[in-house]
Amino acid sequence: MDNQKIIDICNNYYITPKKIEILQNGEKVLAKVETAHTYYLKGESDKAYVETCCTFANLLHDQGFLVTQYMQSSKGSYTVQFDDKVFTLELGLPGKPLEVITDRARDNGIWKIIRYSASIISKNAEFIYKRNVLELFWR
Repeated sequence: MDNQKIIDICNNYYITPKKIEILQNGEKVLAKVETAHTYYLKGESDKAYVETCCTFANLLHDQGFLVTQYMQSSKGSYTVQFDDKVFTLELGLPGKPLEVITDRARDNGIWKIIRYSASIISKNAEFIYKRNVLELFWR
């Protein structure tokens, strides 16, 4: 993945990068994209799972949780297909990553719980989405 490809993908989100820093470039792609805001462009392989996670994160964000907010592409989805990967663009959050907690969480199996929860969410995404839409009208 090079800077020009990242620029091409970002065009699908109506942003023009001023600065690009590639943080990970392998099976998964991660790039920090600077404009007037800081974004993170992520490339993965499972479109259905990624789209579901983006929807869930945005639902949490809309309820006031401090979680990543995913941007919609020009086609109305959160993902953009490019080569063999599916890309998402998320608005950067303030602060720094907590590496110590991340390592400790992984050692204690917390990541397994999070992945299991995400798999349940992805299998029930339509129900979760419909339930949240209905709650908007029945409050």
